[in-house]
Amino acid sequence: MQINDDVRREFKHYQSKFKKNIEILIEKGLLQEAKGLLDKYEEIVQDDVDIYSIRGVIAIMEDDYEEAERVLNEGRYIDSWNGDILYNLAYLYEVSGKEAISYYFYKHAYYAYKNEGKEKECNIIINKLSGDVEFKILIGSCIRQKQEILNQFLNSIAGLDIGGLQVSYYFIDDNDQLASKRMLHEFYQKNSNVIVYETNDTKQSYICDDNTHHWKEQLIWRVAAFKDRIINYARQKKFDYLFLVDSDIILNPATLKHLIKTGRDIISEIFWTKWYPNSFMLPQVWLRDSYTQCEISREERIDTFEFIKRREKFLNMLKKPGIYEVGGLGACTLISKYAMDKGVNFKEIKNLSFWGEDRHFCIRAVALGLKLFADTHYPAYHIYREEDLAGVADFKIKGFDVNKKKIALVYTNLSGSNAVALYKMMPERIKEKYDIIITQYNLTADFSNAILSSDLAIFTEGNYPFNRKFYGNKPIVIDLWHGFPIKAMGYADKGEKFKEQTGQVWKNVDYISSYSKLFNEIMNKCICIDEKKYVITGAQRNDFLFYADGRQNIQKIFRENYEGKNIIFYMPTYRHTIRGNRTEGNKTWDNLFDFNEFYINEFCEFLEDNNCVLFVKLHPAEEKAFVDKVPSTRNIKLITNDLLASRGIDLYETLNAVDILITDYSSVYFDLLLLDTPLIFTPVDYEKYEHDRGFLLPYEEWTPGPKCTSQERLQEEILMYLKDKRYYMRERKSVLIETHTYLDGNSCKRTWEFIESLLD
Repeated sequence: MQINDDVRREFKHYQSKFKKNIEILIEKGLLQEAKGLLDKYEEIVQDDVDIYSIRGVIAIMEDDYEEAERVLNEGRYIDSWNGDILYNLAYLYEVSGKEAISYYFYKHAYYAYKNEGKEKECNIIINKLSGDVEFKILIGSCIRQKQEILNQFLNSIAGLDIGGLQVSYYFIDDNDQLASKRMLHEFYQKNSNVIVYETNDTKQSYICDDNTHHWKEQLIWRVAAFKDRIINYARQKKFDYLFLVDSDIILNPATLKHLIKTGRDIISEIFWTKWYPNSFMLPQVWLRDSYTQCEISREERIDTFEFIKRREKFLNMLKKPGIYEVGGLGACTLISKYAMDKGVNFKEIKNLSFWGEDRHFCIRAVALGLKLFADTHYPAYHIYREEDLAGVADFKIKGFDVNKKKIALVYTNLSGSNAVALYKMMPERIKEKYDIIITQYNLTADFSNAILSSDLAIFTEGNYPFNRKFYGNKPIVIDLWHGFPIKAMGYADKGEKFKEQTGQVWKNVDYISSYSKLFNEIMNKCICIDEKKYVITGAQRNDFLFYADGRQNIQKIFRENYEGKNIIFYMPTYRHTIRGNRTEGNKTWDNLFDFNEFYINEFCEFLEDNNCVLFVKLHPAEEKAFVDKVPSTRNIKLITNDLLASRGIDLYETLNAVDILITDYSSVYFDLLLLDTPLIFTPVDYEKYEHDRGFLLPYEEWTPGPKCTSQERLQEEILMYLKDKRYYMRERKSVLIETHTYLDGNSCKRTWEFIESLLD
């Protein structure tokens, strides 16, 4: 170790002596000899940034100012705080007659020399600048903002550490809310060096909702013109820096000074945003094109997994404190005088199709020879939606957590989704702790990206679409399933045509949410997996049965008042499935219940006479095929998937309003046992269904309610329940105890606690 240190010191001594000899040759005007010696030095030492400063001086002495600028800036990009490089750049611009940009670099050289402890050089610069070495900063923003968000933004700007800086403000007041205009005026009155430019033209509509921000093309270039107005002002008034910040950004107080200290010409402080509700947090910086966040060469063709792997590498890099070169940035950007004098602006590039003024700014900047950087030391907070206001206080205390684990919840529809229940009943601590999305099942690129980039993915129908062994066995996969089965499935299904695929599907699942030990036993007859994968939490959607206002939700769905009505649900299972083109049983929907004889008018009169409304919910698998078969009358209402989606209500958020449930083989009745809901079964094709598919449990024994195969019997049994809710109660309790471990409404809580145990 001592030998290495001695060698290192001796080598540095020879380096210093070598460079000193080069400097002597330069001082004597022997420039060719100096360049020859410099070439030899570079053969030995290739990573010495001082080389750029020496070559820059030689170029200046040869009056090759263009070459001097090129080589000095090349060195500055390597070491942005090299005092000699900065001083020589300043001198270059001074002798070129560019006084303002010269002063800008002299200031930088002053602070670089100060850090290096070079008092003599500092004094030379102080004398040259008459003591004015403080940076002049203009903070600018184009503002059309809601009052609550604007208040947080202005407080953030006012809270920046600006000690040792000369700071002014330039705001474009494009507000259409009077309260926001007043707030901006109050900031103007309380602070010095503030300009507020009020727009007087007709305001164009700009909508920010819970989904995203809706920009129109014309509005984009209106904002671009505002930003260019601020740039032009900064240039005219010879500001050293312009800090352009969107009015929904909250900054760490140290941000401005830190960005200046990076010495970069264009640099954005990073922030992370859910650009859409079904997307994970992503930064406002990118590498290529419109918003590509991974390196791909022009001739490369990569698959989805490789794309995701590269993108995750880039995103993970941005989660570590550092300064990184990027291809695009915006919204929280420090722009140097050097960049402004180069000609950066937000004006539209006519032959470029990319959307957004920031992209045109970035492309123009790179074309002008400037580099773009993202800083990740002090991530900002983005109030993209009003709901994000709730996180401001926590951000001010703890900063922004960029390392949240990512969880993707997947649902297929709102006909009783465990994933939807888990999302809607998520504890606040979970929302704060993880980056969570919920998305509908599809096989688009965006969906694949979301799932494969997550740390944990939650499905509900054994339909995880990827083979995890090809994707690094990531993410962790939990299947919540979608009910307590009585009909056979998978290996136990007599008519299953794809049994060989069942095992492969469930190999991709790490854990299965379960009702009880009995669920584990009968489910495993169908999928044959390691029983350790079952985790008894209870069905998450059943929490809705305890906490939702079912009657109110039904009224929201149909926009009718059902107070005082007896509510009956009819929920049969499906008979036909596209997968394998299978038909089980022989229900044809010739009439509502497929009885041999059924008189709809008589049934409607029966419902009316007994103050009943029948709500029909077809199984999602065959809703489209038979939706036209269901009669729509005053007392018969059809609940469709589209209707539920349009109201944002899951079916299970209505079920605690049910007075009687009618079904055949659907698992829904197991769930309503938790509420002791009266049950009626209509097994009109039991023998055929048992032959085609089969059952996991003896049907008669495990269906605690009367079996009706005629209209007369059905109406009689409905009347029995209306008279006596205790009818079949003992049988219901017996099945309930066997099928449910938990009889409460805390299944979501247990599931989230289990997820925490996996991710923490």
